[in-house]
Amino acid sequence: QRILDLVDAEPAVTEPLTPRPAPTQFDLEFNHVSLRYPGSSQWALNHISFKLTAGQKLAVRGASGSGKTSITNLLLKFWDFETGDIRIGGCSIRELNGDTLRSLCTVVSQQVHLFNTTVAANLYLAKPDASLDELYEACRTAAILDEILALPQGFDTEVGEAATQVSGGQMRRIAIARALLKNAPIVILDEPTEGLDATTEQAVTSALEHLLIGRTALIISHRPTLLTLADQIIMMDRGKVIAVDHV
Repeated sequence: QRILDLVDAEPAVTEPLTPRPAPTQFDLEFNHVSLRYPGSSQWALNHISFKLTAGQKLAVRGASGSGKTSITNLLLKFWDFETGDIRIGGCSIRELNGDTLRSLCTVVSQQVHLFNTTVAANLYLAKPDASLDELYEACRTAAILDEILALPQGFDTEVGEAATQVSGGQMRRIAIARALLKNAPIVILDEPTEGLDATTEQAVTSALEHLLIGRTALIISHRPTLLTLADQIIMMDRGKVIAVDHV
């Protein structure tokens, strides 16, 4: 299973007996989708609806517990919804195998996971057969190439336990380079600039802007710099969409 930045758990969703092939169009629609986690009487999502044409960017705002992360959990098929439907390119995600669905998505989050191996090995997780030119181009676009080359052994530098050899901003941009290598048509940004200083946030945001070109995207963030990347913004509260703003 592909390495996901967002979660470690195996998805607990029943797979279709006869899965459909991956869609070739990447518009995204949530249609009256509701979710209630096991053991809870509260709706995490309560009949939410939104639609993105292919290549559009939607920002999702709201306080902690408003339902933002639940949208991601459903889109990546880590949980199943109770009502409504989620469709990509007209295909219900219930008709897609989980691995197929997640191959269409890439996640860049606040919590970036790098293994205690080389920088190159962490990048190759996204595309094991990537050429050196592709590796360099992804890192150049993510504005991290020069900093990697300045490390003691360049791409062969071990990142260390808990990635102690790279800074938080470098980790985020390595994750963006990894997402560029994966080249998935749908991008999920989950607070990717949280906790960064202003200068580093601007560098990461610029790299994210390159990542989003031509891709359908969900941007979960309250940071003004990231909200400028969106075509549409929805505000959530207690599992409901309470406001929509077209940028």
